[in-house]
Amino acid sequence: PNYVNNTLNLKSKVGTSRLTESYSNGKRNNYLVQGTFSKTISNHKFKLLTGFQAEEFRITSISASRDSLINNNPYLNNATSSAMSASGGVSEYSLAAMFGRLNYSFADKYLLEVNGRYDGSSRFSQVRNKQTGFFPSFSAGWIASEENFFSKIKNVVGFLKIRGSYGVLGNQNVPGFYPFASNFVSGQNYYFNGVTSTGFAILTASNPDITWEKSVQSNIGIDMSLLKNKISITADVFKRRLKDMLLTVPIPVLAGQGSPLVNAGGMENKGWELSITHRNKIGAFKYDVTANVTDVKNNVTDLVNQELVNGLFISRVGSPLNSYYGLLSDGLFQSAAEVAAAPFHSASTKAGDIRYKDISGPLGKPDGKIDNFDRTVLGNNFPRYEYSFNINSSWKGFDINLFFQGVGKRQTYISGTGAWAFYAADFVATAYKVHLDRWTPDNPGASYPRLTDGTGINFNNSDYWMKDGHYLRLKNVALGYSLPNKLIQKLKVQQVRLYVSGQNLITWDNYTKGFDVEKNEQNGEFYPIMKTTTIGLNVRF
Repeated sequence: PNYVNNTLNLKSKVGTSRLTESYSNGKRNNYLVQGTFSKTISNHKFKLLTGFQAEEFRITSISASRDSLINNNPYLNNATSSAMSASGGVSEYSLAAMFGRLNYSFADKYLLEVNGRYDGSSRFSQVRNKQTGFFPSFSAGWIASEENFFSKIKNVVGFLKIRGSYGVLGNQNVPGFYPFASNFVSGQNYYFNGVTSTGFAILTASNPDITWEKSVQSNIGIDMSLLKNKISITADVFKRRLKDMLLTVPIPVLAGQGSPLVNAGGMENKGWELSITHRNKIGAFKYDVTANVTDVKNNVTDLVNQELVNGLFISRVGSPLNSYYGLLSDGLFQSAAEVAAAPFHSASTKAGDIRYKDISGPLGKPDGKIDNFDRTVLGNNFPRYEYSFNINSSWKGFDINLFFQGVGKRQTYISGTGAWAFYAADFVATAYKVHLDRWTPDNPGASYPRLTDGTGINFNNSDYWMKDGHYLRLKNVALGYSLPNKLIQKLKVQQVRLYVSGQNLITWDNYTKGFDVEKNEQNGEFYPIMKTTTIGLNVRF
């Protein structure tokens, strides 16, 4: 684009003709053999399941290329010896497992289940004896409502079950099929004696001692129904602890290779969940309402005395995984005198720019300037208090369904296109109405900094661009009417139903307009959420 005369300068470039064709073939085989044995002795019931499971995956590929074509038919182009190449590859992995399960119940009110799995994965070293792992679990339950002493309150509490579980699961799903081995990468050519020669190199360090990542989970819960099944309640308290996490921990640059995977971390999720359903019928009117709410707290418990920083994010012991990491903002500078009196930001800082807090320095104390030492944990995007409401009701031939869902507390971050005026990485940028509320001497209380021709310090990672992500959304609504039986019998059909439905009709939030409150780390380059309305007719013969 030519911004001087508002025209487009058209340019042409004669490129190299090229033909490339590639094929790949992936094949996955699954094997499963299992058997079940059941036995009942008086009030004792036993059920034993055991089996073997395996999976193997293999993918082969081949690719051919050409450079300059002198014939319009590329498959007859044998008249030139210009650039030609061919390549191919094969990758494969496999899994195998032996498993067993024992179920026991006494008088249908005392329940016990014990499980065990012995898994093996080709992603880990056989030589180092790291391929296999044993993962047990068990659960127990007590149906208290089946006890004799419960008969007096059966009309109020019709069913009550108390349950608990504990188990260990393994995870081997990591990038690559051979993370434990050193892999040579082609295309790493080198120059020797005046000639460029084909070369291979190991770009990522290996770790033959990696093994299964483990997830230890425990849960305590109750299930109950009240008032002749008019009210149903399910409640759970749970904890999930990850240990021996498969992480990429940074190594010194002098090593000359990328970081390997290591079993070097721990993380914990703790939370609770509550679900309540109410069903009732009043004459011809029927309804049921289900409310659900859950809350989970995430916390990193071990990183082998390290912090993992990746741009906007940090993983640090005592904080949630991938927490936001940046500067603390303190409003906008209102004058040149404020800039001069504040800790040094940059040589280009002016009135209207974001003011940051000087909280630390190389010695752990404020040092009179804003730099990376002033970064701190700002928050995280883990949702808290996720909830939903599902409402169904019917009256004679009419029926309606409403589904609401939302999040009570969450932090998100916006940046780039849509968040910053005239910013774009690969196209002509623009601005939005929100940017009109920019700082000027006549608008000191603006929500947006002064307009600039570059990103500058205003767009450092900071809490200035963090947003409140709580919301309530009417996700689905459907209203229908079914014709009476007398009428459809005359039509010789089983059912005729007219309906209208909608999705994403209303959202209540305080989020930046134009952004989807459900998305994380948004830069504005996404398709906006759509409101959909459907009118239809169902006829069943």
